[in-house]
Amino acid sequence: LSQLQTANDKTISVLQFVDMADIDLVSFESSYYVSPDKQVNGYALLAEAMRSTDKVALCRFQMRSRASLAVLRLQGDTLVLTTLAWADEVRKPDLDLVTKAAQVELKPQEVAVAKMLVESMTGPFDATSHRDDYTVAVKELVDAKQAGKPAPHVELPPSPEEVDGLLAALQASLAAKKQAVA
Repeated sequence: LSQLQTANDKTISVLQFVDMADIDLVSFESSYYVSPDKQVNGYALLAEAMRSTDKVALCRFQMRSRASLAVLRLQGDTLVLTTLAWADEVRKPDLDLVTKAAQVELKPQEVAVAKMLVESMTGPFDATSHRDDYTVAVKELVDAKQAGKPAPHVELPPSPEEVDGLLAALQASLAAKKQAVA
């Protein structure tokens, strides 16, 4: 296996430039900020070329002794490298179920309620308004153990009620949303 490893360098090789819309988001894995090593002019030139052409770079680079595929994209003035799963690593959906779902005849009332739910829950994305409850609970547990205190009680959120049918689920969700606002 050691003979299969390639040289571990920090080079990011651009394979081609593509439209971001051509890359299926299901392939995205982890993102990393890219900063210039010494070639500040080259970094700025690449960023400006990508900005003006509205393209992203499909790249290959070395990570943990293995070649990785990635997309290099511009976020503001910063280049961001997002690793991609190789094509054979992306699981395909069960197309029989997708075909059946596409053939379902929807009632106008169901569509109207679903649209109302989407509209009532639409807002700007703010990553700081969401938290990883598991990580917070683990930190509280570690802090308590370090202080010699018993483990804190963790309150789990209640399980959602069983609802028969999507329309009923959407209506229950809308009612819960209205109750939370009131």
